[in-house]
Amino acid sequence: MRRVARVVRRASPERGAAAILVALLLTALLGAAGLAIDLGASYVKKQQLQNGADAAAIALAQDHAFDGCAAAANPTEATNWVQDNINNGSATGDPSCPEGPTGSVLTVLAEGEQDHWFIPILPGGPKSSEISASATVEWGTPIAGAGFPIVFSECVFNSAIAQAGEYVEVWIPKKNDKDPNCSSYDYPNGGFGWLNGTDCVADYAELQPSKSVLVPGDPGNNDSTECKWAEEAKSWPRKVLIPVFDGTNGVNGNGHAFYVYKFASFELAGVAIQSGNERHGADMPANRCSSNPGWSHKSCIYGRFVQYVSVDDAFKLGPVTDPDTLVVRFKKD
Repeated sequence: MRRVARVVRRASPERGAAAILVALLLTALLGAAGLAIDLGASYVKKQQLQNGADAAAIALAQDHAFDGCAAAANPTEATNWVQDNINNGSATGDPSCPEGPTGSVLTVLAEGEQDHWFIPILPGGPKSSEISASATVEWGTPIAGAGFPIVFSECVFNSAIAQAGEYVEVWIPKKNDKDPNCSSYDYPNGGFGWLNGTDCVADYAELQPSKSVLVPGDPGNNDSTECKWAEEAKSWPRKVLIPVFDGTNGVNGNGHAFYVYKFASFELAGVAIQSGNERHGADMPANRCSSNPGWSHKSCIYGRFVQYVSVDDAFKLGPVTDPDTLVVRFKKD
């Protein structure tokens, strides 16, 4: 009689260890994924709060530029602007005046709460986090710095930009001829609108609020700033500050100067200069700045007027004297 042998196989201890290892790795993987989701959501909320703080600071400064920071620091308006930039949840805007209530500097602190879904699973993990972002702006009228080397009379410039926002031509007139749409201007004999400067940049001394300052002009129809217009044009359309004058010192030829009292923000897209019949600007149509109106000496800029523009930090800002030249810009710490 044969004895039937029963073979019993013992489970390998390695198989159990592998299962435990997989479980631990899976837990860690899920934890890392959850942490990434929560941190990603917090990052998005941070960006939204930053957008809200930026929007609130710019809007409040523009709306209350003439009234000082005390009027601009409106918590209700700031919160509305911040909340408009938040996709979910609530947020607040807390405005303050770092340079006092009569200053022209405003800071908006945007704050909100972000709920967490996976972080609370971890030991001591919070259910939510407070997130904040801030923006500081300053505003005023440009009164000093360096900029565009061609000056325009107020009357000529205003006549050309009658339809703000549309692309227009602005011609520099001759002394003894008259723009039919402009009854008064005064370019000196021998003055073609060029200002003293170098490398396509003119330096403007400090202007006093509600007053003009004499800016030396350069006689003749040639660009004395040695501007490399072809290189400059590669960055167009670009916003520049156009100096605007309301009179001259009465001197013709050498020694003439312009009373520059404000700047006009202008999105420059092209220039045409009489000397050498130069034309620059890839976005300037062939039929623009090409037909001399007769009262001009054939120099022209092409672009569109923009009411608000950020300027380089080199420009010093003074009290707001004209809404058309108001500058609101972010202030660096």
